[in-house]
Amino acid sequence: MHALLLWDEIHTIVPHEGFREVDFKRSVLMERAAAVVERPHAPTPDEHQRVHRRVKALLMNGPKPWMFCERPPNFPHATRYPQTFN
Repeated sequence: MHALLLWDEIHTIVPHEGFREVDFKRSVLMERAAAVVERPHAPTPDEHQRVHRRVKALLMNGPKPWMFCERPPNFPHATRYPQTFN
């Protein structure tokens, strides 16, 4: 079982300051929960540039070896979505 504690925060990347996502599918309860733990973050121009450089390097040079992982033996969810590991 997983739980979020009241001092936990979920930081979400938003396109600009003051951005408010309109999602009519979320329940009132989920909206209230999000208001407690969700913190929007609008990336600064410096953050945009750093990510741009890293993504460009990744695309030009390929992924680093540490980015790959093998499916753990007896992974409990491996049979639910086997196409995930193909």
